[in-house]
Amino acid sequence: MLLLALLISGSAFAQNGAVDSVDALHYDLRLDIGNKYNKMISGSAAVTMKVLRQVDSLALELCPSIIDSVQVDGVNSNYHFDLEARLLKAPYAGNAGDTVTMTVFYRKGQDIMPQGWGGFYFDNNIYYNLGIAIYEYPHNVGKAWFPCRDNFTDKATYSFRITAKPGWRAICTGLQTSEIEYDDGSLMTAWSLDHPTPTYLVGVAVAPFHIIERAFQGEYATYPAILGFINHDSVNVGRTYEHMSKVIPMYERCFGPYRWDRVGYVSTPKGSMEHVGNIAFTTYCMSSQDEACLATMSHEFAHSWFGNLLTCANSKDMWINEGGASFCEEVAIQAITSDEEPLHYRDFARHNLRDVLLTTHVKDNGFKPLYGQTWQYTYGSTVYNKGATVWHSLRGYMGDSLFYASLRTLFDRNAFQNLDSWQLRDSLSEYSGMDLTDFFDFHVFRPGFVDYVIDSLRNGADGTTVSLRQKLYGTDTMMNGNRVWVTFISSTMEKEKRLVAFDGEKVQATFQLPFEAAYAIVDFDEELSKAGLAQQVTIREKGTVTMEDALCRFETRKVVEGDSAWLHVTHHWSRPDTTLSPQVERLADHYWTVTGRVPEGYLMSGMFYFCYSGEDQTLDNELLSNISEFGKVRLMYRQDANDSWHVVTSRHTAGTSQCYFIDNNIKIGEYTLAVIDTNYVSIEKPSSETGIMIYPNPSDGKVRIEGPAGYEQLMIEVVNATGQVVSRRNGVGTGEDIDLGLATGFYILKVMDGHGKLLARKKIQIF
Repeated sequence: MLLLALLISGSAFAQNGAVDSVDALHYDLRLDIGNKYNKMISGSAAVTMKVLRQVDSLALELCPSIIDSVQVDGVNSNYHFDLEARLLKAPYAGNAGDTVTMTVFYRKGQDIMPQGWGGFYFDNNIYYNLGIAIYEYPHNVGKAWFPCRDNFTDKATYSFRITAKPGWRAICTGLQTSEIEYDDGSLMTAWSLDHPTPTYLVGVAVAPFHIIERAFQGEYATYPAILGFINHDSVNVGRTYEHMSKVIPMYERCFGPYRWDRVGYVSTPKGSMEHVGNIAFTTYCMSSQDEACLATMSHEFAHSWFGNLLTCANSKDMWINEGGASFCEEVAIQAITSDEEPLHYRDFARHNLRDVLLTTHVKDNGFKPLYGQTWQYTYGSTVYNKGATVWHSLRGYMGDSLFYASLRTLFDRNAFQNLDSWQLRDSLSEYSGMDLTDFFDFHVFRPGFVDYVIDSLRNGADGTTVSLRQKLYGTDTMMNGNRVWVTFISSTMEKEKRLVAFDGEKVQATFQLPFEAAYAIVDFDEELSKAGLAQQVTIREKGTVTMEDALCRFETRKVVEGDSAWLHVTHHWSRPDTTLSPQVERLADHYWTVTGRVPEGYLMSGMFYFCYSGEDQTLDNELLSNISEFGKVRLMYRQDANDSWHVVTSRHTAGTSQCYFIDNNIKIGEYTLAVIDTNYVSIEKPSSETGIMIYPNPSDGKVRIEGPAGYEQLMIEVVNATGQVVSRRNGVGTGEDIDLGLATGFYILKVMDGHGKLLARKKIQIF
């Protein structure tokens, strides 16, 4: 631990010193990679710098290397190379404001960062760099292959002259300017990048490449492209990248012009990295059209705006880069699938939100804000995945037109600059005319999520009134400046959308609508990343429908020809209200709201997901203290927030770690799970006039329960003289003999319908 601390502090000190002393203007890299020396970089790096303050030495960062010599303005110089700090210094006697060139002649081998991600790799069939070290701080590793000022804010231009061994070629960031084939068959290619770029974003790959050269037509220009690959079918590669013909124009419509010289991807074994115009792209995806691969391809290209054009000021602002690019995956999927499935991008965004709500706080060791991650979590799920949900919410909060217009202005006015989270907030507020302070305070600078629920809906002479409430997940601090769209729906499925803006926990709003509202649904169009995931379904046929993101299923056993059921289900990750009967020991930390219409004559079961592992946190780990309590879990129901929770059933599918609790006859209202006291004896009175008969009594232990039509499937509980439940059964059919298996004595037999509603209670004697 001490050694790690020294290494980190040493590197940080070196980086800070480098940032403060000079500004790199241009890098001229003349390197032989793997030709002169097997799996070695050799050559020179000339760094032209402006001296910002009076210094007695010039400093560059470089991973362990063999230094052959150092020159300052063409004159050989003494130097000191601190391997531990990765810092190379040469004496300097000039003045602040001078422009000076420090040239380093060096040789070095492979440099792979801790845990294998980031650095320079000499694989058998390709030599390449990945400019970020995920598990090291500072994260920038341009220094893994050339001496540099290695940070997010120091940007420079570049020229490359890279020599590769016979049969191989180098592809670099920027535009190719020339190439020379030498007598030994080795090939030198020259490249130039004239846009200011930090060192971690320049890339090189050397391999026996097959190359596809093509062009992409954008909204503003036509962009040349180079696709470099080794062991792929060129036809499949071409098909994969044809999707970029849709993505690039979409990105330009949203974010403004693509400002780099060309588009480029090279196949790399380890992973993907957004090097400017020369994206390192994981080998598997180079010729794949899987949605995950297309999303990654689009993510790396989105960095052309989020990170490459406008760079985070420091690693604590990384959500701007990575969260922004992750959000752009959704934008790309919208472009790719717009013709066949125009709303599929919503599914894509919802799947990400579900994973964030379920796993991000587990992966990142707690609920965390986007801004200010410690270095261990700079590239964690909070930054990437939750970051995407916050950009998605900002889009919904501002509205598409204002959101994208403000981003276009942001990228235009701040091109090739750096930005922190406060500057981003203030810039977007200025460009949009909308104060985004409350949004950033809650979503960026604090942990957790907000959820919105409707407590009541009333149609009256003065209009339609809805009561809306905010709930929380992973935080105890309410959000102010809420902007929530509520969609009102008539019985004939007409829709009207209204904005509700409020501070604090609750609000009541009245609207004039052209119809009487049968339903009111928060965020029907899924514009906000709230702690409530909703899905809807229209059912006309028998069968099972799974709502994967809402964590429920519906099994339809009987339908009515010519009619249909419509259900809109929200799974809330916030806690349900806690108005409980003495029978309930504790409720789950989540619940479901079922809105919609089930026609008379439909028979439909609702199935609600339960998951307990006892290890890492899963959905219901907080509900149970151990798996032995599973037998006490019940499905609970209430009509709305003004009703009390009561037991529906204990019936569930097989298993105890992942299963569904089943209500045989789904009802409109709210459901949750609870642990109950199984020894509790309810004083509930049976429903009158049910026509339930229990006989014979006394009996030898076998009884028969009969009832009228509509009570084909019943539940029974038997309570002994001390108040303990000694027998419980589900799915009891009327008219059949039931062996209770009880000892001689007196008991109370309770008969309930499939929803847990008490139909009859009778004292029976067993002889």
